[in-house]
Amino acid sequence: MNNILQKLPNENESQYIWRVGQAKDSGIIVENVILRRFNQDPNIQYTFPKEFTELKITNDQENEKYNFMVSFDNGVSFKPIDFNKYSILGYPISGSSPQTFERDVIKEDANHKYIYKINAITCDYFMDIVLDFNIVLIPKIEDGYTTEFVINYVRWQN
Repeated sequence: MNNILQKLPNENESQYIWRVGQAKDSGIIVENVILRRFNQDPNIQYTFPKEFTELKITNDQENEKYNFMVSFDNGVSFKPIDFNKYSILGYPISGSSPQTFERDVIKEDANHKYIYKINAITCDYFMDIVLDFNIVLIPKIEDGYTTEFVINYVRWQN
């Protein structure tokens, strides 16, 4: 399953979740978690700032603009993200629906960097265009390390 942007039952219109860890994820991506964004304004429920292309959140201050929280129990409870243990990466990709993603985050100690690779797999059979933010939770990005985003677009053919 892709990261799915959906409303939770009986929740405020401005609260949405991303299911993470169910689209062919590999590497150091934390599996089976739900990241949830709490918005202050319901009019911005599906938007991110215009500068959002490569998202990297490593502390509470950076998270203030997005207000992500995490659930490790399938959405039963949400708590603030412990940025002493975790970081968030994201990269929005639009394409035909349905599309799937192969996401992989690796840590290269020799080069002091994290690499987030995304294969966006789409097909020509559907005309709906969807946007997926590819938000993932990973172990804390170490100080002094950079991040690199590598995006590959793959057209599925049978």
